[in-house]
Amino acid sequence: MTSGQRLHLICRTLLLPLRDPSFGNRDLLVQKTKCYRDFLERSGQESKLYRAYVNQRNALIERLCQDTSPQRLDEVQQMLEMFYGDPLLYEQLTQAQNLDRFYLRRIAEISDSFVTLRDGRPALRFWTRAEQADLFGAHTGLHKAELWNTLVRLSTPDLWIAAYYINIGAEDVHVLSHVSDELLLADQVLMKKLSVGFAETHMHFNAGLDYQALWELVSDVTALQHSHGQLERYGSHLETLLKAGMLRLFLASYLLYHAPGQDFQAYCKACLPETMAGTHDILAVLQAGIQAGPAAHDQCVRYFQHFETNTRLLKRQMDIASLDRNEYRMRFDLLSRSVFSAYYSLNTSCDILLFWMGLRHAGQGGCPQFCRALLQYIRWKNYFFESIHQWEGIHGLRRFRSFYQRAAGAVYSMHSQDHDRLSHMAAYAAFRSQSRTPYLKRMEMKINPPEPSTLEVSRNDSRTLMKNKIARQVWIMLDAYIQFIRESLQDTRFPRQTDEQKLTRLHQTDAVSFPTPGILYHFTKPDLLRSSFGRICWAAPDSQKANSPHYIETLRQQSMMFCDVLHEMILNIPHLGDYIVGLDAASEELNIEPWVYAPVFRYARSRRNTYPRQLCTRMPIPNLGLTYHVGEEFRHLVSGLRVTDEVLEHFGFKAGDRLGHAISLQADPLLWQQENQVCSLPTLEYLENLLWLWNLKNTEPELELIADVDKRILETAESLYGKIDRLTPYLLWSAYQKKFSPLDPTHILHAYNTCEQCMYRPLSMQPAGICPLSHAEQSGDWTIERLLLTHFCPRYLERYRKPMFVQVPRDEVQLLRQLQRILKKKAGQLGITIEVNPTSNASIGAIPGIFEHPILRLNNRGLALPDQEEQHLSISINSDDPLVFHTSVENEISYIYYKITDMGYCREDVLNWVDQVRRCGMESSFIRREKPPGVLLRELQTICDALQQQYLHGRAPV
Repeated sequence: MTSGQRLHLICRTLLLPLRDPSFGNRDLLVQKTKCYRDFLERSGQESKLYRAYVNQRNALIERLCQDTSPQRLDEVQQMLEMFYGDPLLYEQLTQAQNLDRFYLRRIAEISDSFVTLRDGRPALRFWTRAEQADLFGAHTGLHKAELWNTLVRLSTPDLWIAAYYINIGAEDVHVLSHVSDELLLADQVLMKKLSVGFAETHMHFNAGLDYQALWELVSDVTALQHSHGQLERYGSHLETLLKAGMLRLFLASYLLYHAPGQDFQAYCKACLPETMAGTHDILAVLQAGIQAGPAAHDQCVRYFQHFETNTRLLKRQMDIASLDRNEYRMRFDLLSRSVFSAYYSLNTSCDILLFWMGLRHAGQGGCPQFCRALLQYIRWKNYFFESIHQWEGIHGLRRFRSFYQRAAGAVYSMHSQDHDRLSHMAAYAAFRSQSRTPYLKRMEMKINPPEPSTLEVSRNDSRTLMKNKIARQVWIMLDAYIQFIRESLQDTRFPRQTDEQKLTRLHQTDAVSFPTPGILYHFTKPDLLRSSFGRICWAAPDSQKANSPHYIETLRQQSMMFCDVLHEMILNIPHLGDYIVGLDAASEELNIEPWVYAPVFRYARSRRNTYPRQLCTRMPIPNLGLTYHVGEEFRHLVSGLRVTDEVLEHFGFKAGDRLGHAISLQADPLLWQQENQVCSLPTLEYLENLLWLWNLKNTEPELELIADVDKRILETAESLYGKIDRLTPYLLWSAYQKKFSPLDPTHILHAYNTCEQCMYRPLSMQPAGICPLSHAEQSGDWTIERLLLTHFCPRYLERYRKPMFVQVPRDEVQLLRQLQRILKKKAGQLGITIEVNPTSNASIGAIPGIFEHPILRLNNRGLALPDQEEQHLSISINSDDPLVFHTSVENEISYIYYKITDMGYCREDVLNWVDQVRRCGMESSFIRREKPPGVLLRELQTICDALQQQYLHGRAPV
């Protein structure tokens, strides 16, 4: 069992009764303890009682094995005994009928192990107290940070933060004013280094909001999706949110308004008139949330069938105000618009208030029904977030995509507002979330370009539609930031100052960050299989290719059109060039290799898409920065290194451009070889790896090349191209290089009827001719142009995708190390920065865990040991997808800081290293300079007004 797997076993065992809603109906720990009690008290025949106990214990172990990968079942049993031992639970059950109050007390114990205050802000406690037992014993320092990194992907921090305020005896709700719903991880000396300011240069904006902002949006039971189609597609998630949201609302109301001695269910009934339509449905959903029994599904379905009626009743009885776009701040939280509206000025999340009040009430002898309802709410919330937070289990971008789609798409699939309104709310939530990161000065946000029109329209109309879509997209994002900045002026701590003074004071005191934003458009890497849609041949008419948006040439043309349109808008809209700052390409790396987008990136940098000054402002227009996700996931380490080199060679990168992830440059070749002694990869991928190595031997004479590379190249080529009498490694390499340029129309037959009739060609096309590719396959008459065209032929794409096994012998480890050294030297000489995302890398790439991250293999300046080679690459540390990985830039820097400190380096040396990485992040940002909040407000408003007038027909999207 790896270190990461052991941490997950610890946390999943500890949190089992706090993250599994089925415990509301069938508590496995209670059942096991009752069997243990019967056995001790001789309540029957020994063998039957023992078997019953063992069956219950095995059921618990099996339940935990569903989520973890233990090497031995005894490891699971030891964790159960450590946190929920039989004697402990037996003693608890002698005092109560269930373990609900024990579970609530356990929350306080977990909180006490992790949470402290640093300068008035909740922070991670790395030490243990000698005078007090700690749940985690020897876990201190780095090990405590490792545990926390795992814990927050299985539960939400607001629970532990609220419990901390109970532990310190906070009695007045105003003590919770401006309490963050995340822990500060950096210690004081690290925070002092970071206080100079740092940048976020790799964040996907759709996953940029934090867990609490998402929860506020999706737990609004008055705005859930309830159409038949959405229920069929997202039924289980919508039911989870309905039950959790209903419990959340009524728990908050109960805590404020219940009569002394009144139990929870009686209070809920008293809130709703018996004679009103909808009362039964609401109470049934509450019961379903608490019991989580087999009838829960039917009760939720019935509620959704009468959703409008039930919602009207709920709004009237619970006094829920409508959502006003002009006052988003905390107001898209249902509780802020209803029972907790009086606490609006505290500027603290409603769930921290709810948990603080609820745990306090339970500790003072609250009714059993309330304790059960509160526990179930905690379980439903943790259950929801566990489904969107990725952990270090199955690696790869395909696995990540499922988490990303659930996380980033949750707002749109669960909330009933129209798409533009939801986009505005989600953008506002993301800006609010990121503003809570102290000292964040520059924030780059990656978003997808709008989908091109699928209608058959003229080129001019297509460009007009694209301008409109870009304008709506940018307007929504920037207007949301304007809204956030303006609503920050409502802060009550500086009442007598002007708006400009208040913004400056908020910014300077780090009460809230107003980072300068920059938009990066990232193209999506579609599955290459989609280019075969309709079996389009390379010789097909252009009109036929245009109807297949993922055909390679169509994809390139659409992407270049997007670059043209974007350049035109930057030229026409004042200040827009300061806020649209770069291009990227992301998504599943194994889908498509860099050659597809290489012409697009070079085109974006061509003279056609550069212009010295903006005519309306007379200000210089910054060049678009370029970055590319590469070397993040690979089947073979040589493949990851090859595609990294392809980006450096063929994308027109200049000093100051960046590579996203580039794990191929960091992974330990020996460790990778030990885990991948035989790997499978597509035949073409293997051939191009060989061709890349073959060419390197000419430019890198000291490279220890694998034996018989020429022979391997020709043997592989024969399996793809048939007769190869005239094929040479040089010819194959030349064709491989040719892929990185657009197809030359002169090399394409102008008449479709010159192709032979085959399964890839519509039968209606007559007459049939001779396909030059088939002719070459039979005659061996291959040329560079014909080899190039095979990459646009559906028949050859099928051959290229066919997998083969490849051995990776131990003696190739030295070659892999040499290749890494060559590429790191090349990247350094070009002035390229590597965007490192530690938690993301450990969850997706070939890295064992976040605290085993090989970041020092990229840059160990000032930390290199006498027998180590010093690495000097420019690197930045980023969050990637904060919502999916439950992290932030500050968290990621802190994790790496604790990791390196734990390796035994002097703390001062580590801090100096962190400071140079911080500077690299700021200097490599495509955002040229930071702007004070007052300037941001003016410039962003100017951009939105111009977009509205020039491209949106004078109408705001929301």
